[in-house]
Amino acid sequence: MENANEENIQGTGLGLYLAKEVMNAHEGRVRVESEGQDKGSMFFVELKATERRKTSRTKLSENLSEAK
Repeated sequence: MENANEENIQGTGLGLYLAKEVMNAHEGRVRVESEGQDKGSMFFVELKATERRKTSRTKLSENLSEAK
């Protein structure tokens, strides 16, 4: 697609809204950069890195079995 404006692409803007809400819930952020009209856009999603939990698979399996 050469130019989304010429292709009659329509949307509600819901995707960016949802992305923003998810990022807010997880203390992340969404940002966009563009060099101007007809130059395209770059969207960035940033999340904080966290340490993995040290839960063994065996313990996880036991917890899942107990939940049934």
